[in-house]
Amino acid sequence: MKRFKSILSGGLVAITVFSLWVMSGCSSSSSSTPAPTLNLLQLMSSSAYKQSTTVTADKALDSLVKYINIYPDLVTKLSGSTAYTIFAPSNTAFISLLATPGFPSNIKLINPAIIEGVLMYHIVAGQKLQSSFTPAASLATLYTDPATSTVQNIVINSDGTLKTGSTNQSIQIVVANQLATNGVFHITGSVLIPPSVGSTLTPILGTIAGTVLLGASFTDLAQIIAVADAGFTQNPGTGQFKISTWLAMPVSGATVTANTNGLTFFAIPNAVFAAAAAQQGITEAQLVGALSSSSSAARSLLLNHLVVTGKYTVHAGTGSTQYTNSQSITTMGAGITVTVTTPGTSTGPYGIVLTNANSKQAYIAQEVLSPNNGVLEVIAGILQ
Repeated sequence: MKRFKSILSGGLVAITVFSLWVMSGCSSSSSSTPAPTLNLLQLMSSSAYKQSTTVTADKALDSLVKYINIYPDLVTKLSGSTAYTIFAPSNTAFISLLATPGFPSNIKLINPAIIEGVLMYHIVAGQKLQSSFTPAASLATLYTDPATSTVQNIVINSDGTLKTGSTNQSIQIVVANQLATNGVFHITGSVLIPPSVGSTLTPILGTIAGTVLLGASFTDLAQIIAVADAGFTQNPGTGQFKISTWLAMPVSGATVTANTNGLTFFAIPNAVFAAAAAQQGITEAQLVGALSSSSSAARSLLLNHLVVTGKYTVHAGTGSTQYTNSQSITTMGAGITVTVTTPGTSTGPYGIVLTNANSKQAYIAQEVLSPNNGVLEVIAGILQ
């Protein structure tokens, strides 16, 4: 009997140990890599990544999720079944970007197409874990530069940081390998900027060009500038520059430029193009297309709005000329005569009306000082 109990006891111990081994093995396997239950957008939108008393700004993704939800195509991608890797800038990253000198302080003021392109640059096809980020590896993103049709890449530095078109060439991954049902995301300490965007937009921050080409209110005007510049060859020796070059040109200082006294640019906002198109019974896109039917046509229109001989301002300021009644202003195209009158519905908030040599009128609706190179006057009219 004692022998039977001994055998039975030993057998029970063996079975128990075996059972525990199986259970602990299964438990260890499942706990180390739990199966994700949320897709990328759902996971980033979850409470685990919303800023709170327990989730700090450098780990929170509220801003990123808000911007992604503006664009249906991005929502579809990050909510679908196809695997993607997204580098997810934290709330702190966006705060830092908007604090950049010359950068619009409110992201709603930025051209939506630029924002979408920058967001697309943060996404890579397939699931890429941090362990696959070997030095000098190049990751092709979903953003293609529209001007050159070149796919923009993210490069892995030797220390595992990210090199992009940002002024910060060593962007840190703050939190890695956050798995979802359709890929993975890595939280970054900075917003990633496509190289093509960084090289073209960073130098114009704080200039008239930056205000126009980045501005959400000037996308029609930016399109016309692009057409004008595409077919024009610059000749600095004769003072012939592309429109975008003029608008970004700093005032003469330590580095001598052709902008000796500051510029004045009378900028047409989208709302004016929309109103003019409605009056003609055509779409806004059709009007913009007609005004920029060729490079020369687009340039001719823009030169009517460009003054390169000085800064003209509503209120007196250092280095500027205040508008006066019957004043003549020389533009690069058809000259302008100023009428100073009583502010009103047809004369604007300042009562300053511009009439050019072609009898086209517009009043000044808003004044924006560009600290680096001049004055941008938002006008309610098109000086054709």
